[in-house]
Amino acid sequence: MSLNLVDDKSTFEALNVPLGRYVKGMFPTGLVKIIRNPTHQGLIRSRINGWRNSTGDVIVFFDSHMEVNIDWLQPLLSAIKQDRRTIAMGNLDYIQSDTFEYQFYRRDHKVRYVFDWSLYFWESRFRPDQYGPKAEDMRPGAVMVGPAMAVDRHIARPQPYSSPLGRRKTEIYNYKRAVDVWMDLAYKKFVYDFFPKMMNMDPGDISERLTIKENLKCKTITWYLENLRPELLVYDKNVFAWGSAKNMLYDTCLDNNGYLFTYEEEVYSDRNTGQLSKQGFSWTRDKLLRTTIHCVALTKLAENTRQKLV
Repeated sequence: MSLNLVDDKSTFEALNVPLGRYVKGMFPTGLVKIIRNPTHQGLIRSRINGWRNSTGDVIVFFDSHMEVNIDWLQPLLSAIKQDRRTIAMGNLDYIQSDTFEYQFYRRDHKVRYVFDWSLYFWESRFRPDQYGPKAEDMRPGAVMVGPAMAVDRHIARPQPYSSPLGRRKTEIYNYKRAVDVWMDLAYKKFVYDFFPKMMNMDPGDISERLTIKENLKCKTITWYLENLRPELLVYDKNVFAWGSAKNMLYDTCLDNNGYLFTYEEEVYSDRNTGQLSKQGFSWTRDKLLRTTIHCVALTKLAENTRQKLV
């Protein structure tokens, strides 16, 4: 067993010579190693660099601000032993920043990690068909997200490094590379609705990424949407019509207010913006009015009753 600390070209003096001296003095047998990136590589490449310098049968990745709780490792190893393809992920317990009160993650709250066409990434509850015969059983698969371990929530802090292009532009550039590798135009157009400038952005050389995708026989986004995320609306698939549901008299449109949770929520009417994220709706061939991850339904017939996202 060993622990690799990846220094992503930090500018903090304490993480240079002083850290090296401390690690050498405290761990003379080499249990802890420092890996220095020659230039700033970012989070993902730093993780990959740490992996390349690892020799264990199982590799666990942590951001530097994380702290594990008791008995965190055994459930991870158990899941991996059952199926070596498993990527086992833990839940986040919470520490209140103002009181330091420790709040355990609900053990019955099983979630998966999903995204929408804006590539916004969040936790979402499992669908009923993703559970096993018992409510507490998960549907078997190559990825497990459950009560495997608990790590403490980090307190928000300023970003300790700068991005030459600016953080937002750098994020969109990375999105562009991911989109060009994974999606064809039939899906890209929905992402471009959120990021119009992305359409003509140069993603740089992605040939290596495409080769990896081919060699590993990676699943397509169509497979992902059909098997793992069928509730994410593909606006123009199997529909009579799609776009904005507009009131021509008042120039207002149905608006989902960007709601992405799985619980019910009221649907609104707002000025016409043309943004799919809030005002994109589809009238499907199943006779459903859908938006993002919800259907629009009238939950009861009464005066002043509002339609709801369900």
